[in-house]
Formats: sequence, C-alpha cells, structure tokens
Amino acid sequence: MATMIPPELPDRKDSDIPESERDIFDALKTGPGTKGWIVLHSVKVPGKRRNSYPREADFLIMKPGAGAMCLEVKGDAYDVSNGQWYRQSAGPDAGPEPQAPHEQAETTMDAVKAFLLKQARAPQQQFRQRIARMPIWYAVAFTTAGWPEGIELPDCDVYDSPITRDPSLLCSKLAKSLGDLPGRRNSNIPLTSDTISFIQQTLKPNFSMENHAWTIKFNRSLQEIVELTEKQADVLRLARSNSRLMVQGGAGTGKTMLALKLAQERAREGDRVALLCHHPKLARLLAGEMRTFGNAVVYDRGGLSRWLLEESPHSKDINRLRQSEQDWSRFMNAGQHLDAMGTVALHALRATHGKPPQFDYIVIDEFQWFGEITFFDVLDQILDNGLSRGRWTIFADFANQSTAIITATASGHHPVDPVEALEMTTDHWTNDELVENCRNTGNIFRCMQGFDASETPYRMKPGITDGTPVRVHSYDNMATLFDILDAEIHRLHDNGIRRDQIVVLNMTQGLSDPKNRSFGPEQWPLVFVAQDKIIADHGLTMSHAPAFGGLESDIIICIVGAYHQAIRDASGGQEWFRSMLYTGLSRPKAELIILCDEDLPDEFKDKVGISRTDSGI
Repeated sequence: MATMIPPELPDRKDSDIPESERDIFDALKTGPGTKGWIVLHSVKVPGKRRNSYPREADFLIMKPGAGAMCLEVKGDAYDVSNGQWYRQSAGPDAGPEPQAPHEQAETTMDAVKAFLLKQARAPQQQFRQRIARMPIWYAVAFTTAGWPEGIELPDCDVYDSPITRDPSLLCSKLAKSLGDLPGRRNSNIPLTSDTISFIQQTLKPNFSMENHAWTIKFNRSLQEIVELTEKQADVLRLARSNSRLMVQGGAGTGKTMLALKLAQERAREGDRVALLCHHPKLARLLAGEMRTFGNAVVYDRGGLSRWLLEESPHSKDINRLRQSEQDWSRFMNAGQHLDAMGTVALHALRATHGKPPQFDYIVIDEFQWFGEITFFDVLDQILDNGLSRGRWTIFADFANQSTAIITATASGHHPVDPVEALEMTTDHWTNDELVENCRNTGNIFRCMQGFDASETPYRMKPGITDGTPVRVHSYDNMATLFDILDAEIHRLHDNGIRRDQIVVLNMTQGLSDPKNRSFGPEQWPLVFVAQDKIIADHGLTMSHAPAFGGLESDIIICIVGAYHQAIRDASGGQEWFRSMLYTGLSRPKAELIILCDEDLPDEFKDKVGISRTDSGI
C-alpha cells in the first residue's frame, strides 16, 4: 500500500478535485505491489522559464531504489485536428487545449525537476547531484477513454481506461516503468529514501490533515479567479472596434491581464505593438509573456526611452544614450525622479524626431503613473498617425492608485495630469470602466474597501467565496514584529506553502536589513528585490507596496509602520497613505496577513481591524 500525501482527499462538497483524479488516487492507494511508494497529489511548482505560468502535476509517484513518475490524469475523451487537441465534453465551439496531454505532462516534469534543483542548495547541497541525475519520466492516464485513434503514440507511458479502471494492472505497469527508469541512462542515480524525503519536504512539506480546512479554502480561492468575466470580454470586444479606448478600474478588476491579452492579440494579427507600464517589475513579467512575439516590445517608461536610444532599428543613438544616462544619474542622485524620467524622454524624443513611426498599436497599463509631459510627445512621435489618430488602449486607476502624482506634488514637483496631457494631443476616445473585482477573495475585498475612494463602485465577481480570514496582528517593536512574522511563516510552511507563493510588502522603515533574521523552519531571510526583479532567487521576497503595483501573489504579508504618521500631516500625505495601503492590500489572491504598528492612528487601525485582534498569533 502506497503512502499517499495527503493521506485522504477532502469530501466532494469541499473540493473541486476531478473524479478522474479521485479514481487514480484510490487505485494507487489500494493497488498491490506499491508498498514503500510515496505518492504526492497535486504538486504545484513555478514554470521552468522565468515568469511562465505555474505547473501542476496531478501525481508525483516515487519508488525507493527506482525512479519517479509525473502522472497527468485526463477524465475526458479527445479529438485531434491539425495537431490541436479538443475536449469532446467542451462542445464543438470550444477552442483547442493549450497543450496536448503528453506535452503538458512533459513540461510539468521538467518544471518539477528544475524547481527541485533550485531548492537543492545550502543547506540541502548534498541532494543537488542526486536531483540532477534522478530517474524521472512522465505518463498520461485516461480514465474514461484512451489515446485518440490515428494519432502516433508519444515516447511517454500512456494508460487508457481499461488499465486505469483496474488498480492491479495500473500499479503493475507503473511498477515496471519505475523500476526500469534507472537503467535508461548509465548516469542515473536511483532514488534513495532520504532523497525522496527531501523531495517530499520540498514539494509537500509537513502536510497535516488538521490544517486541511485552511488548505481547501486557500486552493479554492486560487481556482475561483481564473476565468474571464463577461465585462472583461466586453472590454476586449470594445478595443477591437474602437481605435482609441481608455479603461478605468480598481485593483483586481483585470486591467493588467486585459492589457496583456490585447497586446498579444494585436501582435498575433501582425501589428507592431508597444506594451507599456510604469513599474520595471511588471514590465519584466509582461515581457516574459510576450517573448514569442518578435513584432512587440514591452517596457516601463524609462525602459522605452532607453530602447529608442540604444536598440530601436529606426532611432539608435549611442552618444545620446550616454548623455541621457549621465543626466538620469544626476537627477536621481538629487532625488528628482520625475525630472530624471523627463530628461531621458527628451533625449528619446530628439533621437526619434523625423524618423518613421515604429508602432501600429500602443497598450498602456498603470496610466495613472504617467505624469511627465515629454513622454507624451515621445508616444505621439513613435505611434503611426500619432496619439490623435493612431490606435491605442489605456488602462488606469485614477481613483485609488495615483500615489505618483500625490508624492510628486507633495515634494514640490509639478506632474502633469495624464488625462490632461492626453487631451493636449487628442480629445476623442472611448471610455469604459471595469467594476468587478476578480482577483481577491471576499474577505480581502472587504478589507480593501476600507481604503477605497468613496466614489468607487467596485463589487465582487459573482460566485467568489470569502476564502481564508484576513489575519491582523499588531506589534510595538521590531523584535515583536519579527517574532510574529516568524510564526506566520512557520504556519504557512506547515500548510504546504512554498516561499515563492509569499511576498512581503514593506510599508515601514528599518526592514531592508532586519538584523540578519531568518524566518520559518527553513530559515528564509527577507530579500529586498530590485526594481527590475519580481521574485527573489532565495529567501522571502520583500518589496515596497507601490513598486508591486500591477502584480499579485498567492499570499501577501503587509507590514505597516508608524512612520507614516508624519506623512499624513503633510500636503496630500493622508491620501498618499490611503492609496499605498489600498495598493498593498489588493495584491493577494488567496490570503492577506497584516502586521500593524500599534502607534498607527486609530482611524487606520480600525479600518484593518486591529482593534478586534490580539497582538499575538
């Protein structure tokens, strides 16, 4: 009898686990000849490529002294046409699957091994060579059908319904495959018990059934926010029929996702596309998703200007690039960020003047941050027919995420209102609004609402559940803060959460170097990631809340410090604080944890619920 992790699956009423996976789970658990096997159900790992979508293995089966198998389970019959796979139950109008089942299993296997190699570092260095040479393969199991007729079988193992319905037959075939794996390559190292233990603790650490109710809510929260809402589909249709469109919406309404989908759609149609945003972190993520399109570029504002000076085929100007970098450093060292952005845009404008337009279509996300007038001249120059008659779509949240304009104004600068700057070039575009939050759970959304601008009409996407409760703790000094953070990381780790699913948003001072503290059972340090990086290579990712705009994470820990009391009395300070908190609290998809300084004003503590919680865990 195999050791199943988890040992039992939740009741059907509490989970969306497909019946096909339940059937295979029972077959592996009860089938003969599986003693000593370790079987992990639903193994989620990051994609192998940077910024790619996460991968999930339905089952990872490991046999001591032999090898490991990534098993993809399919409970449907498929038709294949022109190399595309179509689920029969989806109906004749449904589109093809993103990947064939065997391709899905293979890419998941590669991602699992890549993730394990990444984790096999100090203090786990002894496992690195074993993981690099582990015998691992992939298979597909069909529970109601089989491999489509007339389609060549892949190199991997394929089990059709007569096999999967017979636990003895399925387990005997798996046993033979697992036993044969070490002999496929002379360099393979058969799996030992301690290697399997390392793999289990890395992928499914310390699974506890008593915490399974939390796990069910957490996983359900992630599953509920994947599909396009009807309104989001309307926006895409509107963009196709209107040359110039501005879409406003609060955090979590899908603006960034729609910006990406629209840019991909236009590039697929052959347009030269520029996809722009403010934050380098977000630009890096979007660039990864657009990497297959050679007729598209993705940059933040400063990055686009540098591209125009350094790499653009029509406007390369290395000398001007060097001069712009000197000017950039001079303004940045003086703390004049807006002027730094403006001077680079000015150099780019001069380099592109008189050159052919370089883009047929421009998509801009985070438009509320575009407060520098010269950059609009750059856009007008590089877009075919300019901003007034060219084609573009813009996404923005002016109501809740305009911290850039607030900060610049309070610092004595004079940023331009982005809409007013756009009106200087054109006064004709179509407006639309997204009002349904489709990112956050009900509990997180209600917490965010405390920091909504009063006039915003946002509502929850229908059918979204409350999810796990928002956890709020107060602290009175840094030592207490770190103790609470350590306890929360322990809790998450014990529930099977990986470090790459957690982001710590820093809204206080003194956390860039938290006294060399590490957190959780694996002693993860806090790693402050640079502007152009999204997730830390090791340790827990930490970022400033505004710099994480447009991004999201499964779990967000917001550390809110009392130093903002001084800011709230400055010009625009209180509005800046509200906007920053709104941005931070809106980033999690499934769980929000708030660590709040006891010295914060009561008006803010009341909004996050600190008056109704204890300072301990």
